[in-house]
Amino acid sequence: MLYVLTEGLEPYEALYLTISTLTTLGYGDITPVTTWGRAVTMVASVGGLLIVFGIGVEIVQESLQQTLEGRNRRMQSQIAAIRNHHIVCGYGTLGERVVEQFLRLGQKFVVVEREAAVANTAVSRGLLVVEGDAHVQETLSRAGIDRAKSVIATFPGDADNVYLVLECRELRRDIDVLCIASSRDAARRMYLAGATRVVSPAAVAAEMVAKSAVNPSVIQLMSEVTDATSLGENLTQIVVAPGSKLCGRALRDLSDLGVNVKVVAAKVGDSLSLPQSGEFRIEPGMLLVVAGTVDELDKLEDLSQPPPGSR
Repeated sequence: MLYVLTEGLEPYEALYLTISTLTTLGYGDITPVTTWGRAVTMVASVGGLLIVFGIGVEIVQESLQQTLEGRNRRMQSQIAAIRNHHIVCGYGTLGERVVEQFLRLGQKFVVVEREAAVANTAVSRGLLVVEGDAHVQETLSRAGIDRAKSVIATFPGDADNVYLVLECRELRRDIDVLCIASSRDAARRMYLAGATRVVSPAAVAAEMVAKSAVNPSVIQLMSEVTDATSLGENLTQIVVAPGSKLCGRALRDLSDLGVNVKVVAAKVGDSLSLPQSGEFRIEPGMLLVVAGTVDELDKLEDLSQPPPGSR
């Protein structure tokens, strides 16, 4: 109507000019010539840009939101399907190192991270991630604490780790809770709160440095035994159940059972043995420290279990 009044156009031509201006097409076949007509065009052009870009931004935002919601649903579905996994609380420096070891060992785990940017970094690596505060029980439930094997607290603050232990113990009394502590006193508080095991990286590092200075060859040998990354092997412990196929077997018999592993040490009660030959025999209840690939260790784990129906 404004173009009809200011430019003297026919209603159809005015509508055509209005639409081409609002949509920013501007073919130029009809142009305003009066001052008022040009003023109307400027206002309409700005309005058109706001409308077009506003709709575009809204569409993009809605698309991103749908993509994010879909990713979260798939993630939660995957987490709901796993059992006997580890929950790593915190994806900082220590948490990332724990994750690296779990990946190397072929373990199932879920990362809980409260910082959105850090959580997205973990997701981009293909990890299972729950974004939220691990000190909130609902977050731990989303991570599957009712089905998990352990919870690992890697927060840099000791108070955060103590509080997490308390939350975990309220949800499950039987789950393993492992913590990182900055000092011996902090470790004591974590044990009082109910932690299963506590590790102080500073204390471990100091102990290793001192022992390396006194017994360098022994520490080097331990390092070579425990770190089998270059060989594509892992180190784990397996308890031999009474009545399992391993009971009474000599180490040389393991190959006959289709297992290719190295038994590094064996322990019965307080007695520790370092098998020196294939004649060493496996006893019921013995704890074996074994090196091998993930698949081979899984085979040995199956063989160490009691016969079906005897549990």
